[in-house]
Amino acid sequence: PASHDRVAVLPADSIIIDDCLGLDLIYGGKLVIDRSCRRREANMHSLFIEEICSVHECGLKRHSGNDTLVDTGFAISCTAGGEKSCMLQTELVCHKEQLRAVMVTGIDRRQYIAAANFGTMEVSFLYNNSLYPVAVEEAVIFLCTLSGRLEKLC
Repeated sequence: PASHDRVAVLPADSIIIDDCLGLDLIYGGKLVIDRSCRRREANMHSLFIEEICSVHECGLKRHSGNDTLVDTGFAISCTAGGEKSCMLQTELVCHKEQLRAVMVTGIDRRQYIAAANFGTMEVSFLYNNSLYPVAVEEAVIFLCTLSGRLEKLC
């Protein structure tokens, strides 16, 4: 455990933990580690935990009903079977008021775009000079094909 409580801003937007878990912040703040010298509020109050955050606030803060509390994009990767971990390649494709789209290179070395529409009407994003619509309250994953087009997976 840490000798005292502290919050440390990481010097990069990515981290690899124990050579098996990777976190890559795509947008929204900086990566921060919150270290506590006390055991955290787990069921048995027995764990010393270091929290990785992208938005960190201490104490209470008043918010109105329409406030956005957190708007962060990140990718998590993990490896199994002793494979060496490598950070994902990520890129912010679209950051409109109601639409977020990020590109991630998967472990299969193929590129995917994950898009989510948080708005009240259909909205599209531009990729390689083509528009791709995302319906209201829909989250979709596209595969980037060799021809440069997107194929909707789900």
